[in-house]
Amino acid sequence: MSETATAPTPTPEAPDPLHALMQAWEKDLLRGKKTERGSTPYRPVNVYASKRRRCVRAMALDMMHPEDDPFDQAIQFERMTQGNEAEQAIMARLHKVGPFCSPAFTVAEQQHRFEVKDRDSTIVVTGKMDGRLRFTGLDARPPFEVKSGKTYEGCETIEDFDRNPWAGMAIDQLLAYLYADDARNHPGGAPWGFIFIRRQSKLPRAIRVNLFDHLDRVERFIRDARAAVDARHGRGPLPDFIGDPAECRRCPHFGKSCDPPRDFGAGMQVYAEPEAIEAAETRERTRAAHEQYESSDKYLKEKFRGIEAGIVGDFRLAGKWAPLTTYDVPKEIKEPFKKVNPQGRFTLSIERIA
Repeated sequence: MSETATAPTPTPEAPDPLHALMQAWEKDLLRGKKTERGSTPYRPVNVYASKRRRCVRAMALDMMHPEDDPFDQAIQFERMTQGNEAEQAIMARLHKVGPFCSPAFTVAEQQHRFEVKDRDSTIVVTGKMDGRLRFTGLDARPPFEVKSGKTYEGCETIEDFDRNPWAGMAIDQLLAYLYADDARNHPGGAPWGFIFIRRQSKLPRAIRVNLFDHLDRVERFIRDARAAVDARHGRGPLPDFIGDPAECRRCPHFGKSCDPPRDFGAGMQVYAEPEAIEAAETRERTRAAHEQYESSDKYLKEKFRGIEAGIVGDFRLAGKWAPLTTYDVPKEIKEPFKKVNPQGRFTLSIERIA
């Protein structure tokens, strides 16, 4: 009697360990997902300082339609986690460095909540200050914000922040802190603070921001925030469209709660040549590296100006002087020969809109 052959019982294939690792990583990030006041997104009652936008309408919609920008993707939690880790690392280093500074300082008021009120005491902006430095024997007690990541890597000045559509809000954020700050925190001098930028493989950068140099900017932020808050509470109209296609295309409300006129302006031409598109993509992809190069090149050439021969690490320095000819011609003599060509200079800005 022959025995009937039976097929072996299939066994589940062993999971790929690297795939399993990445799945566990994402699940750990998403455990931080939560909503306030139930299952629906929380609708803020005022503008968050960290959510300053060029478009006042978008600031209002951030409060009225938070569902347009759902914060539930693993990559979003990853960026937030990396930012928090960078901040914690900077804080730890500041605590360590403080006693060895002259004058010594301590780190105080970490994550201190603040409010900015309009003239009628309506709260229009709220936020949290990363920290404050208290210097021994000095009146200076500057608040500071910690920033990290590619967005801030090439920022050396306040103007650099404003040139980046995602970095500019950091200046307004710190100015709002300074404006809300109590006078006793900066006795004997103008209020100021700084933005501390953590940079990859480089020393951090600290950029000073003086409140009194930017009072018009703070007033504009408060005015914009008030218009957004009034719209949120039904006390005023929804602010107008900004009229900037680039700003609209990167807005989370675009095509959802906000549908601006999609007119790209008279004379706007669309170019579809693959070579031009590839060049634009390459330019965007290498922007951070270019900015790092320009910053480092500027630093080295300023530091070693006048050095004709030297060594720095694995690099040789070779400099030489050359004659520079200038002509000091009085203005009254030059003026009759002045000629202005209205199309003599052309400036082109290139910015991603999708």
